[in-house]
Amino acid sequence: MPEIRDIIITTKVNYGSIIVNIKDLMDSKGISRSRLARMTGIRYSMINRYYKNGDALQRIDLDVFSRICYTLDCPLDSIMKYCPPRRG
Repeated sequence: MPEIRDIIITTKVNYGSIIVNIKDLMDSKGISRSRLARMTGIRYSMINRYYKNGDALQRIDLDVFSRICYTLDCPLDSIMKYCPPRRG
């Protein structure tokens, strides 16, 4: 007879996604990735990752977003949004 731990089935649940879009805000304010990196003290490579791959990020650092929001003088929801899952 199988034990309970052998019967556990995992399913992947789609909870939606978080989209990071600092590119549009930076472009509208005329701030380059290099300049934002200098102003926030965040490595250029990290700024570049958020700038280019905002829809494909797996993890985000809240300290990074605090620095970006402070520097760009913007609320968090202007650079990040929740997209609910599509219902099929």
